[in-house]
Amino acid sequence: MAGQPAATGSPSADKDGMEPNVVARISQWADDHLRLVRNISTGMAIAGIMLLLRSIRLKSHVVLCWLSWLE
Repeated sequence: MAGQPAATGSPSADKDGMEPNVVARISQWADDHLRLVRNISTGMAIAGIMLLLRSIRLKSHVVLCWLSWLE
């Protein structure tokens, strides 16, 4: 036999002849799916702002209840 056959499903070697590492794979996937990544990050930002606003509203409600109880 002239050599070992390449495994199916294995990542192709880059120009240096080395297999890409995990970070390079994730980076390549993110580049290929840029619109999806943007939509996910936009959704997470909106969810974070909503959570922040709810916590502020809850804190102000608790403070107002506590102040009315002191009277």
